[in-house]
Order: sequence, then C-alpha cells, then structure tokens
Amino acid sequence: MAQMPQMHVLNITDEQLNIIATGLSELPYRLAAPVFAAINAQINEAQAKVAAVRPDGE
Repeated sequence: MAQMPQMHVLNITDEQLNIIATGLSELPYRLAAPVFAAINAQINEAQAKVAAVRPDGE
C-alpha cells in the first residue's frame, strides 16, 4: 500500500520563491512541472482564503 505524501508548510519570501523557481526551471520539464503546479495551487488557495476574509481587497 502506498503511503500518502507528507505535507510541509513553509513561510518564504517572494525573493526566496523566485530562487526556488529559478532552480526548478533548470530541471527537465517532466520533473519540474508537477512541483510548479503544486506550488501554484497552494499559492492560489492561500490567496483565495485571504480574499474570502478580506473581500474588499485590503
């Protein structure tokens, strides 16, 4: 039976995220694409939560 992947929460700056993205972009697409997709999904989810709490965009 396959184990569920362990999830981690990281607090990083935009600059650190850009460094990660730069490093990932040097990997083959088939390796980097799923990681980019997971990171983007988490960013979008976090932004949606913020928007739900503060719908006026503050």
